[in-house]
Parts: sequence; C-alpha cells; structure tokens
Amino acid sequence: MDDKKICSCCEKQSTEQTAHADLKLISSIPESSIYRCSCCNTFWMYDIDGWEHLEFDTVLGMAS
Repeated sequence: MDDKKICSCCEKQSTEQTAHADLKLISSIPESSIYRCSCCNTFWMYDIDGWEHLEFDTVLGMAS
C-alpha cells in the first residue's frame, strides 16, 4: 500500500494544542475525539496523551 501524503498542517499537528483549521470533528466521547483532515484525508485522535495520527487499519478497527 502506498503511503498517503499528509498536508503540512498535519505534519506538525502532533505538537499542537488545538486542531488545525482543516481538521473536522467526526466523533467525540468523553475520553477522546476523532478528527479527519479535509485536505489530506488523514485521521487524528486527541485524548489525554495529546494528538495521535491514526493509520487506516486502526480507524477500521475502531469502527467495527
């Protein structure tokens, strides 16, 4: 599988405190929130540990 390119905003997202403008909230529970970037279609999770880039397989596992 080819690696997807992520936008420049997502490249530095893991060090930010807030979601960048292209990240749209798609799911939220008290412990964490899942976002999807409308620019590069990558998924991000924000929880008590901070930002984590989610791989496609991780997102599918969460959905099932």
